[in-house]
Amino acid sequence: MAALSVYDRESPKLGWKVSWVKTKLMHVGEGSDPPSLNINGNAVEFADLFVYLASTVTNSGDLKPEIERRRALSSNVMQALCKPLWRQQSISYTTKMRVYNAAVLSVLLYGTQT
Repeated sequence: MAALSVYDRESPKLGWKVSWVKTKLMHVGEGSDPPSLNINGNAVEFADLFVYLASTVTNSGDLKPEIERRRALSSNVMQALCKPLWRQQSISYTTKMRVYNAAVLSVLLYGTQT
């Protein structure tokens, strides 16, 4: 809590403005979340999960939400390419596989090397 107070006090000196509406905290570990914090009159709530650097982070470390999110995103890419690519007889199988590897697999596997 003290770190957030310092951040709120020092950020205007750098020309930054903290959006307390968007600011959330995550409690990681055992036990229930503490009540929402009040930093200089601004309520800061706790979140169970959030997306950070294109990956879903949960308070339990569970990867299932991230896997489901990636599957949904790659499915959307597949659907978007259905009519213009997959159903076209004039486009070769090799070209379709190149597009699949570049567009669909890259979305599905993004960040998995980390």
